[in-house]
Amino acid sequence: MMNNRVWTMPAALLLVAAATAGQTIESEVMVGSGTIVPRAAASGLQTRRVSPGAVVSGTFSVQAAGSYEITMTCSNDSYAGLPLEQLSVTVDGVPMRQTAACPNTAVAGQPGAGWNVFRTVSFGTTNLGVGSHTLVARVLDPTDGYQLELDKFATSLVSVPAAGVSVEVVAGLVQNFPASSSTVFTAAASCTAAYPVRVGGGCVVNNAQRFRLSTSAPSGGADWVCHWSRESTSYIGQGQAFAICAKK
Repeated sequence: MMNNRVWTMPAALLLVAAATAGQTIESEVMVGSGTIVPRAAASGLQTRRVSPGAVVSGTFSVQAAGSYEITMTCSNDSYAGLPLEQLSVTVDGVPMRQTAACPNTAVAGQPGAGWNVFRTVSFGTTNLGVGSHTLVARVLDPTDGYQLELDKFATSLVSVPAAGVSVEVVAGLVQNFPASSSTVFTAAASCTAAYPVRVGGGCVVNNAQRFRLSTSAPSGGADWVCHWSRESTSYIGQGQAFAICAKK
């Protein structure tokens, strides 16, 4: 059994715990130029096709202060040797240190197939505080004349302040896996009012070799959710979720 407790987490450990503290911005929900196109391999099954001069914007939030890498996932079915479209990004009006070009994703001998092949490129890192932020992307010249498609932009925490951070570890209720129940089991742990910002979490279970485990951290939510699927209804066991929470 785990009990809730408050402790000072070293920065290096907080970096691991907060690996899910970033957020993805799907291009199809952003505001601005372009045409929405269905793509089976896109993260949200849609992309935004844009041309040079296009401007798109979207909001995202982070739950831990630190240095974040900003990346873009895109497709660009082009011809070899043609110039690639460059994009610039600002976050809260501050330009990122570098622009990024969407790579050529053409598939040899399959014209058009490259639009459903995606690559991820980086704009570098920027320091962000906890809360909501606005990302604006602009498509620059040169161009290959065939546009490009934006799948998503994403943030990823790469470093945190050097000082230790006080956090609370919150344990969810222990749940049983009776053989007569569903083969899918879910448990959750929520942050408290004193430490409301979720920066990580995980799952524990006995008889772990007999269960398949996955986790999810809902965007904007405080719950750390664990899902177990039994390999056989004859197995029984117990599981528990825990959340790592920080002050605002």
